[in-house]
Amino acid sequence: MEDMRSAFGNLDETNMWLEVPATVSVWQAEERLRSRGLTLGSQPPSVLRGTVREWLEGPYAGRWVEAGRLAPCVAALKVILDDGSVVRTFPVPRSAAGPSITQVFVGNQGALGEITWAVLRARRMCRRTAEIACEGSPVELARWLKIESRRIQPPIGAEISGGERAVLSLLFPTDTAWERARVEAARASARELGLSFTETPGQLGTERYWESEVPSDAWENLFATIPEGHRVWLARIARESAVAVCSELTGRYLPVLVSAAPELDALGERLAALLRPH
Repeated sequence: MEDMRSAFGNLDETNMWLEVPATVSVWQAEERLRSRGLTLGSQPPSVLRGTVREWLEGPYAGRWVEAGRLAPCVAALKVILDDGSVVRTFPVPRSAAGPSITQVFVGNQGALGEITWAVLRARRMCRRTAEIACEGSPVELARWLKIESRRIQPPIGAEISGGERAVLSLLFPTDTAWERARVEAARASARELGLSFTETPGQLGTERYWESEVPSDAWENLFATIPEGHRVWLARIARESAVAVCSELTGRYLPVLVSAAPELDALGERLAALLRPH
């Protein structure tokens, strides 16, 4: 444990920030945070398997879910530009609003420079959870998930078991009274849609190496294409999209629907202009 900790910089438990070299794995960062009761939140397996640099520079662009929407999980960066110069940004309080030059370097495959160091944001880990499972048509279940994803606290995870009468399980934190009331609101919306409550599916041993970021307006299409007897997990569920995760076998039946983040792309273009020589 000490060897792993020595690879990191400061862990600010008050602001919930962790300094990390970009070469460490995201899972190592997550383990470091969990030792203090913190977490990076729901992330797909490929993120946890890869390095911090791969997460930040890759298609998931270092994002997590905050207040129901996709938001940057990175608070500051150190980047070496192509000409050898160094750009370093610094974390600001969570209450600060407005675009940050930090975001110009994420999600662009290192086109503007190589990320070497980052300050990652974290949140408190949930200690207790509750799972709600409902049975219905893929159309009805996709509608339920869409409703629940548009709340301030979307589900932290989901599992869909395919078929004409599919089963969708939603996972919620239940540490606080507000969170427990949130679970009851999800039950109420399921009843309003006429869904039938059922048992949560048992554990299914399977590899989870197929991934696709699916925009929320395509969830119905995704649910409808999952064959009976196959399962798909959803990670990093937000108003805009979720990341579908399943086995390579199940993935052969599913559409690859990668969601762009137009608001981040537009921000990147504006901030990139600031770095170009005039």
